[in-house]
Amino acid sequence: MDRNKNVLISIIVPIYNVRDYLGRCIESILRQTYRNLEIILVDDGSTDGSGQICDEYAQKDSRIVVIHKENGGVVSARKAGAKAATGDYVIDVDGDDWIGETRIENLVLKGISSGADMIYLNGYHIQWGKEFVLDEPSMQEGYYSADEIRPYLQDTDSCFIRKLFPLMYCWGIKRDLHLRIQMMIDDRIFSSSDLIFFWLCLLEADNVYVMREPSYYYVKRETSITRSSEKRSVKSMPIVYKTIKNGLDRHQCDASMYRRLLFLITRILLEVNYDVFYDQSLPFLYPYSSVKTGSHIIVYGAGLTGIRLMESLSRDDKYSISAWIDQNVRDKEIGGFSPCAPEYIREVDYDFIVIAIQDAAVAQKVKAFLLEMQVEEAKIACMDPAVISQEILESALERIETMTDETKSLKNK
Repeated sequence: MDRNKNVLISIIVPIYNVRDYLGRCIESILRQTYRNLEIILVDDGSTDGSGQICDEYAQKDSRIVVIHKENGGVVSARKAGAKAATGDYVIDVDGDDWIGETRIENLVLKGISSGADMIYLNGYHIQWGKEFVLDEPSMQEGYYSADEIRPYLQDTDSCFIRKLFPLMYCWGIKRDLHLRIQMMIDDRIFSSSDLIFFWLCLLEADNVYVMREPSYYYVKRETSITRSSEKRSVKSMPIVYKTIKNGLDRHQCDASMYRRLLFLITRILLEVNYDVFYDQSLPFLYPYSSVKTGSHIIVYGAGLTGIRLMESLSRDDKYSISAWIDQNVRDKEIGGFSPCAPEYIREVDYDFIVIAIQDAAVAQKVKAFLLEMQVEEAKIACMDPAVISQEILESALERIETMTDETKSLKNK
């Protein structure tokens, strides 16, 4: 520890109206066993007293720097923090989350001692109801070149497996790299700025150190500076796509990186607005190549993708819904359907059971479960990576831009 005790870690905390969570967040940082910290609290125009809480903590601990600014969104808040940071490495913590007390010490001892440009803290706990569940992709600890780590951003052989999380709070970044990349991100991005940041970072970095450190606790709530509305998320996607694509162009990346970007943006849009794919003139249900127009289908899955698919299906008669199924029956109703237990499959007629689950590994487990229920394999449809195309995605993005332009025109009338 002695050889690393002089390493200064800047922790940036973007804050907007998180009064009920902020004390726990700041206290978790102050309790860190590693003490050489610069704690930058960026109050992005909060109106609920969060700014005052920041000032009160700054009076108690000289390591805290408070920045008060007009509300401009998470990107502008992170930029303000990045400009103020003076540490050797920068790490981010959202104002409504918290961290375990040895997180920074472990980062310094294991990660920063490697000298890597980027340090990946694998794993975090995400809130589901009152419980926190560990989400930890399978990654081998150790030192990687940036070229070796890039393929882990997005698998393109299946829909849709990632072996690492491009999330701000899962990484420690050298300060000069952090600042340079943060300043490249458009302030208009209300969602998915993390994706731009890490794709561009991995194009600029030379190396990455991967370590297991699942000591981050992510709080799910309705509104947050870092979790914008779905409408804003959709509007951001054309900018996200173009910004990352321009980065790939600048670095003259090979075709595999462009395909990873294609899968990345497609995955997000399937979760936030299925309509941009559903409304295209395709003879099948995208991305299920076997499910032809006019089919009677059961939707399996009541997660985000299942909900968005049900919303699209319920708006017209291009396909007929036979049932909505989920192993964990949820209190949700769309188009007159609520999720039923899998046993209900036996009571309805259908052409296909569409597994509306993006993670191929989970989808295969569901498929195995359905086969055990004596469902015909030919009637089980999983997402088909072979049909995911740049042409379809760019058509969807153009449609989003058209919708945005139409909205602007209406506002100007």
